[in-house]
Amino acid sequence: MSNQPRHHHYVPRFYLSNFTDNGTSDGSLHVLDTEKRKTWSCKPKAVAHQRDFYRIENGPDGDPMFVEKALGKLEGQWSIALRDTLAEGTFGNNDRFSDIMIFIAFLAVRVPGLRNIVDTFVSNVKKNHQFAEEYAKKNGWQSEGDGEEQCGDVDKTWHVKTMLTNATLLPAILADRHWCICSVAHDAPDLICSDWPVSITPPAFGLYPTGFATKGTLVTIPIHKRHALVGSFEFEQEKMEIGGDKVAFINAASRRNAVQLYSSSNDFTWLTPSGTIGNRSDLIDTIGQRKQS
Repeated sequence: MSNQPRHHHYVPRFYLSNFTDNGTSDGSLHVLDTEKRKTWSCKPKAVAHQRDFYRIENGPDGDPMFVEKALGKLEGQWSIALRDTLAEGTFGNNDRFSDIMIFIAFLAVRVPGLRNIVDTFVSNVKKNHQFAEEYAKKNGWQSEGDGEEQCGDVDKTWHVKTMLTNATLLPAILADRHWCICSVAHDAPDLICSDWPVSITPPAFGLYPTGFATKGTLVTIPIHKRHALVGSFEFEQEKMEIGGDKVAFINAASRRNAVQLYSSSNDFTWLTPSGTIGNRSDLIDTIGQRKQS
């Protein structure tokens, strides 16, 4: 098939446009790559994408780009739902609320970071199997088979199918939370977004992981440089104006697991581990110190 879409956004372009300097797709985003410790500016179309990220084998009608095209149609619905919610300051009817829950679900499960976690886990399992088999052979023990075959292959199609399965299950879990539309006070700085835009606070700790169904946690999603959604089981406030301290809190959550951060200007605030409010330079310094330690 000719003219197939090859550059697939894992963070939607319409969503990134809400964080540009002028709030449009033609505006400029300031990007901070926390791994490379590099910064640059670009339009939303030029960032947060990978080649053939949603390509699948044996897609419907033989189309390997079926999922990418379907996501494009869904993103049209989601952009309208978010636009109307921001304009009215309310989720409106059940259909719009449902669209937003589905949008959040996909935003949470389509990030490259999740794929990398799975790939690393599978790679480690295979290495452990290989080590165990070599140890067994050296000691004259009977091997129980090829560990790599038992582990199976995790390819791009498997990742996409898993993403779709999780995105189908997650909206109902998210809808159990009470959702608050947070608007940034006029004298407070902008919110940022990232390539891991949906955050859970507090994060997983040791053997006690947190998830979207975990009580006592907040789910935060910046949806615009001046607006965010916060989901909780404990409070039921529908609207809230937030100041600089809460902006820093949400920005810190957005950057926690992210590689790339996207902002409307070349500076932003975030809540440091010590509880102070830092800027972008402070974050770059913190990242550098961790890499050196």
